[in-house]
Amino acid sequence: MTSITTNRTTTKSLPKANSTYRICISNINKPGVLGQIATIIANHNCNIIRQSNRARGDVALSVIDVSVTSDRMLDEVLSSIVKMNDVVSCNLNHFDHNVSLSTKKETY
Repeated sequence: MTSITTNRTTTKSLPKANSTYRICISNINKPGVLGQIATIIANHNCNIIRQSNRARGDVALSVIDVSVTSDRMLDEVLSSIVKMNDVVSCNLNHFDHNVSLSTKKETY
């Protein structure tokens, strides 16, 4: 555990760092899909570290960095996302926390 001191001079313990993964999801661009994906992640006790979403017409690309406590949870998250009717594809990458979501300006 790592300790931090807040502005109220109380010390809190932070949980040990978990494995972080980047999930890239191509989905139908319609209201509620990103919310459903975020709910799946939260329901499996995983944390969204960063998230980016870009849409072009009827298709959207979501890049979501998640922190997970076990490989089993990650497998369940991916399995649930892939089963969604509005998801076209879902890819997974393991990465270092220092990797940015984008290294260049994107134009759509």
